[in-house]
Amino acid sequence: MSDTVFIENIPTQAVIGVHTFEKAAAQKLLVSVEMTTDIRQAAETDEVQYAFVRASRYELLEALAENLVAALFANFAMQSITLRLQKPGAITYTQQVGLLIHRQRP
Repeated sequence: MSDTVFIENIPTQAVIGVHTFEKAAAQKLLVSVEMTTDIRQAAETDEVQYAFVRASRYELLEALAENLVAALFANFAMQSITLRLQKPGAITYTQQVGLLIHRQRP
């Protein structure tokens, strides 16, 4: 059995970018994640443990995504994770730029 735990559009900020102006200040990011796991134990015990790892500086969303997925796998018993990172306003005349990755537990 696999269930999906999801969190959508967590607003956060990070210094992320290749260009000098992007490295000058933190920028707004939106993080969404779907994690598949068996939730029966949590449902039976009505307990959950949360851990949060916040990365402060990356040049690429891809690097942030891979490190965030690794931290989630390290802290939660998930079978797979789908992670969406969005960088609002990264390109003029767009609402969002981002990436979507799906990883299975190694």
